[in-house]
Amino acid sequence: MTVVNPHATDPRECVIALRGATIREGRGTVLSSTDLRAHNSFEQPDALAPHDAPVRRAAAGSLVHTFPPASVTRLQLTLA
Repeated sequence: MTVVNPHATDPRECVIALRGATIREGRGTVLSSTDLRAHNSFEQPDALAPHDAPVRRAAAGSLVHTFPPASVTRLQLTLA
C-alpha cells in the first residue's frame, strides 16, 4: 500500500484495518524531507533517500502508522 501525505507541516496518524483479513505484521519505507524542494541531482545524488519507518501493531489485527509531513510511504503488509 502506498500513501501520500501532501500536507507540508502536519503528520497524520492512521489506523489501518482490512475487512476480511488480519494484518500480521507490516514494514514501512518512507521518502520525505524537511525541505519541500529537496531533490536528487548529480552533485547530491542522495539528498532525498528512502528510509525505514516503524509500524506499530494495534488491537484486532490492525496497524497504526504516522505518516510524516510531505511524504510518500510504502507499507508492506503480511496478512494472516
